Amino acid sequence: MSAIVDPATDAALDDAVQVADAALYEGYVRFPDRAPAARKQLRWQFGVLAPRAYALAAAERWYCRTECLVEPRGATEVSVRTRFLQLRRRSLEQATPAGFRPVDQLTVGADRLVPWDEAVPAEFRVLVPLGDLLAEERALPIEVAGGRVEEVVVGGGGRVVRERWPLHGRLRLSATQLPGASALVRLRVVVENAMATGRAGPVPRDEVLRRSLIAAHCILVLTDGTFLSLIDPPEWAAAAAGECVNEGTWPALVGPPDRPQVVISSPIILDDFPADRTGER
Repeated sequence: MSAIVDPATDAALDDAVQVADAALYEGYVRFPDRAPAARKQLRWQFGVLAPRAYALAAAERWYCRTECLVEPRGATEVSVRTRFLQLRRRSLEQATPAGFRPVDQLTVGADRLVPWDEAVPAEFRVLVPLGDLLAEERALPIEVAGGRVEEVVVGGGGRVVRERWPLHGRLRLSATQLPGASALVRLRVVVENAMATGRAGPVPRDEVLRRSLIAAHCILVLTDGTFLSLIDPPEWAAAAAGECVNEGTWPALVGPPDRPQVVISSPIILDDFPADRTGER
């Protein structure tokens, strides 16, 4: 994927990543190991895209949909960063003469290790000409590998096992030229969980999360052209803005207000230019 070379756009992209990390990732990846049970129950809530069969049965989401407005200029290209967390289970095993066996804790000196659900950030990037999306929809697979890592605990008589499970998703991109004197395009980005649950009957949510895209969101960048606000659109684009359909995410402008070329579409509703308003630039 080619780089975004405009300095202002680069800065806006950095802002979008910082806002997303702070709003969506930090609580997941930085909770302490010995967090209370009540806190654990509140994890994994925002932007969870579960396997479709489970989502339909449990009134959860299996996809999110973003629609926003673009004023293209020249050969506009759209960069899409699909970002989410992959669950990683940290379990503990005690060494015994017969081999390793699962345990609820390991003690190392004054420290106590306990099992915990961690998170691994994942990102899928694509760059596509806007003209191609006007011609036809693009459907692209999102694949994230699983894995298992074992780490011996020195002085603890056991080991830490970290395991994550493969994820399969799909990114659908399309665009529609809107009628009228002004050149205006509605851009649509759909992120889907393409996993099967792998078993019949009810599935515990803990198992479903292993197959889910967690805190899923997108960052959209234009190499040319500008995005229009859906919160405060210009009067001539108000009707088009009102017809945009967003499900599970909401697009907010990021970057210089005079020429916004970056959008963050988040499961948490943000105002336009959130980095400026929070002082995180």
